[in-house]
Amino acid sequence: MNHEDFDFGWLDLNPVRHAHMLNQLSSLYLTDLDVLDELEDIKICKRYKIAGPPASEGGPPTEVEVEGIHPTIINDFENLTPVYKTLKGWKQDITEIEDFDRLPENCKSLIKEIEKSTKVEVKYISVNNEEDDGLLRIIR
Repeated sequence: MNHEDFDFGWLDLNPVRHAHMLNQLSSLYLTDLDVLDELEDIKICKRYKIAGPPASEGGPPTEVEVEGIHPTIINDFENLTPVYKTLKGWKQDITEIEDFDRLPENCKSLIKEIEKSTKVEVKYISVNNEEDDGLLRIIR
């Protein structure tokens, strides 16, 4: 199985932060992390660009970058452009790894970036291994 078998979008951390604000999440569970194994680069959305008021009367709207917001009305999304942070992929099969410390450094960097941005610990990670059908594999 490779990443071409999947159609996925990049992780948007803004709704995760919003969910934490509303629910005080105790931890996060990343599933099917191995889908990213073959990627050179991995992007995560940390903030949005949003059209602001014109700098001068009659001028074009300005763009402002905002972090930590999550639109609650579907029409608000059309005014937002995601701003991505690009992290290096790990280009290594992680389906047999069961210990967090044995994950590739770039994989751990992604997890730490998610934790730093959301202020929630990633406690559980799963990979889609044919033997265990994606059951919990890595506990932190």
